[in-house]
Amino acid sequence: MERLRKTHLFSEVEKASDEEEHSLEMQYPYLKLVLNPGTKVIPIMVGSTKGLEKISNELLLDYFKDNESLFVISSDFCHWGSRFQYTFHDPKNEFPYQSIHELDLRGVEAIKTKDWRSAHQNL
Repeated sequence: MERLRKTHLFSEVEKASDEEEHSLEMQYPYLKLVLNPGTKVIPIMVGSTKGLEKISNELLLDYFKDNESLFVISSDFCHWGSRFQYTFHDPKNEFPYQSIHELDLRGVEAIKTKDWRSAHQNL
């Protein structure tokens, strides 16, 4: 973690944001079951995908090559809500959850086709 901090590409999450975040906490109980005791977990929460390619391709490349490293990568896809300053609601849908569902399906399709650029268009 110290090596990553020294790059100044990461910042500490404010306590209020950490208390509302759930993606990592949802995974820890399962990870505890499947990882060896004493395995160190370095949590990296992504708030924006801007610059993510540089971080993952350059900074984390050594860890990707290391057989001792395990990456658990997940997403809520849309992180919808005023907390995220994102409340997209397609007028063709009566309820916001319908728009969220459509966004999630677009995220799944982007993962399946590996077409990241189109996933970011029209959001």
